[in-house]
Amino acid sequence: MQTKSRKFLSVLLALLMMAGVIAVAPITASAAGPIEVSTSTELGEAIDSAVDGDIIKLTSDITCSANLSFGFVSITIDLNGKTLTCADGLEIEDGELLLADPNNGALNVRMGDVDSTALYVVNGKAEVTSVSVTGDLMAAIGAGDGGEITVYGNVTCTGTTSGIGAYAALNSKITINGTLTVDSGFTYIRVEDTLKTQAQYEATSTYPYLTYKGTHGSDTSYVYVKDASAFKAVTVTGGTGNGNYLPGATVAIVATVPAGQLFDKWTATGVTLTEAQKTNASTSFTMPNNAVSVTASFKDAKGIFGTKARWTGEWWHYLLFFACFGFIWMWFI
Repeated sequence: MQTKSRKFLSVLLALLMMAGVIAVAPITASAAGPIEVSTSTELGEAIDSAVDGDIIKLTSDITCSANLSFGFVSITIDLNGKTLTCADGLEIEDGELLLADPNNGALNVRMGDVDSTALYVVNGKAEVTSVSVTGDLMAAIGAGDGGEITVYGNVTCTGTTSGIGAYAALNSKITINGTLTVDSGFTYIRVEDTLKTQAQYEATSTYPYLTYKGTHGSDTSYVYVKDASAFKAVTVTGGTGNGNYLPGATVAIVATVPAGQLFDKWTATGVTLTEAQKTNASTSFTMPNNAVSVTASFKDAKGIFGTKARWTGEWWHYLLFFACFGFIWMWFI
């Protein structure tokens, strides 16, 4: 009896422990995958039914011919290498539209209208690739009530008689990582009640952006435009690495070695290379505050009899040849 009682108590205790573990164990739902869309209709339906944190993934290029607007939800667009074009503007209020990777595809906002704003954000955030407008009394981008806009490319305003390139009010912020180009009839930037020309940026601009600031009462708004002059050119001859870089950035250069030749060295103007950097076909340097030119030089790959080698190599060709010759000689003696 005692043995049975002990077994019963042991089983009961184990069951109680298992029940306790189940009761306190957290219940986690598997994360939903991205919502895939391939048409403007599917995109609109996905946005209408979205909840905070949803990811909408493009599976093809999409053009929205009607104004795209939403609010009260934060969503991320995975461009997936595709292009999303908002041909009649984009408007966000009390919501967020973020890009999973602004370098993997494009979200372009376009508008040709009268007395409208192509990209308008109030009390929310928006990330896009580019904005362009054509029409009277237009504003390319506008933000208010703490709104934030980031344009990873260019903003252009063409073919109109009046309008504003970028308008920020009520403690909002606009950042343009490309250029802001406006026709002569346009106001370049308006921040709060202040109109700004391209040259009227703040002396305390935040490098590498030109800062345009405006105040109205207790409100302060900012527009930041990437300073193109801050970037310096790197020209690589005989290799890769060409581009425009900010001072302090790491510039990687790789020699493109022609067939039948070997890399010899780098020669540079505008930057001082160490001996190790000069003799390495794949190297890097820190960008100075000036333009840089780098040239790769090459030499013939000589074989053991002074002719061009069929391989690209040096001393080990000689070692391999004599090792094989010695082996054959020992085999036959």
